Amino acid sequence: MFFLIFKVRIKSISLKRNLSRCCFFLIHFLFNIFRFLFTIYRKILNAGKTCSEKRELRSFLNSYSLSAYDIQVLYYYLLEISLKFFLRYEHQNISFFIIYFFYRVELDSKPLLESVVLEEIFMFVTEIDSSVSYYNHAALKNLHSCLLVNRQWCESAVRILWRRPFSPFHNGGHKLITTYLRSLDVEERRDLKLKGIKLPPAAPIPLFNYPSLIRHLDYGEMLYSVEVWCRNLSKRRSDSVISVMRVLLRLFLNHAGPLTSLKLATLGEDYHDEKCMILTELEIKGLITSLRTLSLDGFDYNQHGLLARLPDLCQNLEHLYLRGWYGHQPCKADDTTIMNDSAAVSLRRLIKAQKNLKTLDLINCRAYLGYIISALDTQSISLRSMKFRLVDFKDCGPWEGLASCIKLKNLEFWFCKGITHKMIKPLVGKIFTELEEVKLLQYGIGCEEFNYWVNNVNGISKTSNCNICTVVDEFEPENTKIYC
Repeated sequence: MFFLIFKVRIKSISLKRNLSRCCFFLIHFLFNIFRFLFTIYRKILNAGKTCSEKRELRSFLNSYSLSAYDIQVLYYYLLEISLKFFLRYEHQNISFFIIYFFYRVELDSKPLLESVVLEEIFMFVTEIDSSVSYYNHAALKNLHSCLLVNRQWCESAVRILWRRPFSPFHNGGHKLITTYLRSLDVEERRDLKLKGIKLPPAAPIPLFNYPSLIRHLDYGEMLYSVEVWCRNLSKRRSDSVISVMRVLLRLFLNHAGPLTSLKLATLGEDYHDEKCMILTELEIKGLITSLRTLSLDGFDYNQHGLLARLPDLCQNLEHLYLRGWYGHQPCKADDTTIMNDSAAVSLRRLIKAQKNLKTLDLINCRAYLGYIISALDTQSISLRSMKFRLVDFKDCGPWEGLASCIKLKNLEFWFCKGITHKMIKPLVGKIFTELEEVKLLQYGIGCEEFNYWVNNVNGISKTSNCNICTVVDEFEPENTKIYC
């Protein structure tokens, strides 16, 4: 028995070695191609200094019937497909094994990889969702090793690490606050000292301008980090948190300019609207006027002041994510009492105010569905993707707003409930010429008319391999991770 187990282990080890060897040669082969293409690409970038270089490059490209643009496209295309192939494995060692090979290629080839290409490689390894820059935090932690390779690698890694600095994985974030406060000028430091806020000593000029790198802000996590930092003040005043928040937001605006994305989450009843309304102040509101992505993870009654101002400040959104909107009480969409709910009115105004909304995701929402869907008619030309996940459509009215979005390319319903024939009636007979697929995952059978419509649309829009309705009898708890 022991001999049999030993023999099986030997075979499994040899199999792993063979697979690793094949993977090694495949990666080595691909990167040799990259090195060759990159050498040509660098010649293209550096060409034009002398007439002889132009003639040499032109004759080389003509011999292969290629243009400079073809070489550039081929290089980035091979880079992208190979990274997607290998990085679809979630194992970190594989991801950073690839990074190691890029490092080896750099050592063997001159000049080095372009910083833009190197940053794309790092993003493939660490980023989960590019639209909101959700990171694989385990891989992001390993990215710190890349800081020690050389200055170019360090610059590319730092840009990613500080692009979205505030997250639940930064152990309170008080060190981030200290680093940012060291970047304040003399006047701002003096103002904080007059308010009784003791600042860390001014450090020498850092290697990087960290405040200029921020692109994505989780406002709730930033507020929590500032509160943790203020707890260590010997003489803490009631307005210390607001003063530090105001100074840091001005710092971000002056150094980095407008943000790309913003996340606003429910803060709890202990937080007053005053801490949220800082974003709407005259000297700070420029930070959010050019947002492309906005994530609203539920709001408390004491935060509706900010929600009411968002339609006037944020009108260039391309991606809008609504999570955890439960409302104060269930009520029908045609009930006049809902008009008094400022959240419902503000959400509808926010959607209507957008000039080019492309993506709208609703996750774990149970309220205001009627008002949200009715506002979609203003985005009928621009809206391309609509996703409903864990949404309760109870008491929602007909989906006339959704039916008007004739440019939709992607439509998904994941584990939603409360869908009725009355709701989908505006969709029946509607032709979505650009709709690529309709995905439907649900509990049990659900609404038969809706299932028929989904299968009918998929059969028309996709002649083969269409995504038909998928029925799930029991909900698996581990699936909830996709909604986080």
